[in-house]
Amino acid sequence: MEALAEDYADAGRGVSLVSDSESGESPGVSSGTSSDGTVGRRRCRRRQDARGASRGGGDGSRRSAGGQDGVGHSWVGARALPAAADMLARDPGDLRKDAAIRGRLAGRVRNFPHVAGNFPTTVYVPVRLGPEQREALDAAYAQLRAALGPGLQPLAVGGGVSPGDFLEGGHISLSRTVPTRREQREALLGALSRKLQGGATAVGGPFSLTFKGLEVFENDEGTRCFVAFALSGGLRSVLHLISSVDEAFRELGLPEYYPEPRPHLSFAWAEGALAPALRRAAASASSTPGGSSAGGAGFRARAGSVRALVGAAAFAVWPHGPARVPE
Repeated sequence: MEALAEDYADAGRGVSLVSDSESGESPGVSSGTSSDGTVGRRRCRRRQDARGASRGGGDGSRRSAGGQDGVGHSWVGARALPAAADMLARDPGDLRKDAAIRGRLAGRVRNFPHVAGNFPTTVYVPVRLGPEQREALDAAYAQLRAALGPGLQPLAVGGGVSPGDFLEGGHISLSRTVPTRREQREALLGALSRKLQGGATAVGGPFSLTFKGLEVFENDEGTRCFVAFALSGGLRSVLHLISSVDEAFRELGLPEYYPEPRPHLSFAWAEGALAPALRRAAASASSTPGGSSAGGAGFRARAGSVRALVGAAAFAVWPHGPARVPE
């Protein structure tokens, strides 16, 4: 699900994600537009200037995401993943129109081209994080943050960095994030439910999960990295779930999951350039003698369902379903 942050970003450019149609204006027909488009161009320029100011780039300056060597994509203002609550907002259209959220999305790269009518879709196991689980995440984050500094940010509601800010619900990804069409939704949900509930690798019912040890993952483009608790207990069952999801995706011609999946629960992220340092810090946190470190302690949870997130709508597809999850 980490890739959901990319699905609302403009591909490789720090430009606005709001089209004339989204902002309530039609190209070339706004009141007062001259036949040669001069006024329209002026208005467009004023809107661009205002958007740049809202992102902290009022002077029009741009910087490279790759540092002094110039490698990477241009961006405007502070770089940060959007808060999970923003990414899972009810209306993705409103998400793209919100200037503050657009600023946080600047410079991100899509996993796939934007096509009108496509919905970013992913399948996952929701993991409820109670006080015990959040305590383990807070401790691990604090230890890693001490080693990396402010370059490490939590995957948290509102983008906060204080202890206790982690999501009430984490997740284990069972698929890549892929584009699907509205007309595919019913067939996809049916295939997922059929394979997960009665396929060759179906799992009978809820099971326990154990997370222990820290691992670092990078996105396909290498632009950012994520630190996660690795799944140890319940691994075989989760791998069966992934196999079932792959079978359903194959029926619809969708990309399958990675060839050698490593199920995990991500809880913090950093720019891709920090991946080596984050790996060293994670290895140190996981290998403290006696298992007394934050990463070595780990935590337990329970897998009670599988959900498919299609755009902003979540559907339960295992052990029952398909059924829309109430908002």
